[in-house]
Amino acid sequence: MKIKVLIFVFFILYIFQGCTCSTCDNKGEYYMVPDSIISKCNNFVISKTGRDFFDKYISFNYQSSQKTGDKYYINYIYRDLDKEYIDEKITFMVDTTGSVLKNLEISGIPEVKKHPEQCEFNLRKDQAVDIAIAEDLPKGIGEWQVSFRWSAEFKRYVWHILTTISEMGSGDNYKAKGEEIILSPANGDIIARREWNIR
Repeated sequence: MKIKVLIFVFFILYIFQGCTCSTCDNKGEYYMVPDSIISKCNNFVISKTGRDFFDKYISFNYQSSQKTGDKYYINYIYRDLDKEYIDEKITFMVDTTGSVLKNLEISGIPEVKKHPEQCEFNLRKDQAVDIAIAEDLPKGIGEWQVSFRWSAEFKRYVWHILTTISEMGSGDNYKAKGEEIILSPANGDIIARREWNIR
C-alpha cells in the first residue's frame, strides 16, 4: 500500500515539475505589464490629472492590466473614499514601447488640468435625482436608473438618469422608449436631455 502511495506522489510531482505550457508559470510572466510600461502610463495619466490628483485618487490595476497580442490593455482604478459613488475604471491601450494608442478609446481620465471646473464632483446622487424631479423627468414604469459614469460622448464624468416610459417584447423583439437627463457632477448643470428608443 505504501509503495502505491509513493508512486502516486512521485507521479504528481513529475507532472507539476514537467509542465511548461502557456497555462502554467509562463502565463503570468507573459501577461504581466513591465514596470517601464507602467511608468509611461502613469506619466500619461498624470499629464491629464496632475500629480496630486493622481497620487490621491488613482491606482494602477495590476490584476486587470495585461498584454494582449502586440498591445497592452491598461487599467487604473479611480476611487474617492469620501464619495462612495466614485469608483470607476480608467482604460486605454498602449503599444510595446508604452506609447498610448490614441486612435483607440481612452476612457475615464478626468481632465483636471484642462478643465478643473468639471472635476469638482460635489453633486451627490440624491441631489442629482432632485434636479431630475425638478425638471419633470417622467416617472416611467419602473425605478429610474441613476449612475455616476464616464461619458464617451462628452469625454467627462456625468450623472446619468434614465427613465423607461414603455417597453414590450423580449430578446430580438424587445422594444422600449424613454427619456434621459445628463447632469454635471460639478454643479448640476444639464448637459443634455433627450428621448431614447430601442426599436
